[in-house]
Amino acid sequence: MRRRRPRKPTPAYLERVALWYLERWFTTRHHLRRKLMERVERGLAEHGGDRDEVVASVDALLDRLERSQLLDDWRYVRGKVDALRRRGDSERAIRGKLAQKGAERDMVDRALAEHSDGGELLAACRYVRRRRLGPYRLPEKAETERQRDLARLARAGFSYGTAKQALGFERDEIDDRVFAAR
Repeated sequence: MRRRRPRKPTPAYLERVALWYLERWFTTRHHLRRKLMERVERGLAEHGGDRDEVVASVDALLDRLERSQLLDDWRYVRGKVDALRRRGDSERAIRGKLAQKGAERDMVDRALAEHSDGGELLAACRYVRRRRLGPYRLPEKAETERQRDLARLARAGFSYGTAKQALGFERDEIDDRVFAAR
């Protein structure tokens, strides 16, 4: 299959690409800029042109999108923290995922502080339930798999104490904690 030639990175083309991207995914300014710059680099390599001029048009476009509230880092971070907490992600995992998107650290701190759903233990309980670890395993396998479950929780970013507590709850206690917080 032939690969399409990259387009010339004109301001109109970059605006269409940015709007197309924002129609499908909500993202941060940093991440959208990275995606647009990938297109710019490919287009300039193919067609040539003044890189500084194109970069300035990308920055102006991003400023315009922020003013029109199509691009809002705070709303993205707050929504992502809510979604990842409901899913059972640890604070460490949330920080890592948002750092990849270019979210500012203080913004992430503020969103995590604002999100008061019971903290790490509740997130670990949700993770345990979602992955069918500990009390959600077959009773005959629960004790033999305990070390593996602790390791999985550690890899997910939970501390040893939190992982031990989450695996120590009985199944009904986890269900009560997870469903009461919704």
